[in-house]
Amino acid sequence: VSIVETAAICFSVRRGDADANGRLAIVDAIAIIRYVYTGKAIACTEAADLNEDGSVNAADAVWLLRGLFAGGPLGADFVSCPAS
Repeated sequence: VSIVETAAICFSVRRGDADANGRLAIVDAIAIIRYVYTGKAIACTEAADLNEDGSVNAADAVWLLRGLFAGGPLGADFVSCPAS
């Protein structure tokens, strides 16, 4: 009998960086909206949950846009996302 251990490979992403490119931008809000309304995959759903309510929805895109353009809070913390 042999036991094989596998480690989950993860990477750290700033909350709000839905496309995981290292920057917060309008494209992240667009990615969130596409995910919510069309199901198109995003790099990290945990990072897309800006308001930390446990789900990714249109409110997260609004939160990001408000942070980018109206001085609202942006996600300062980092989340761990599984590598694909």
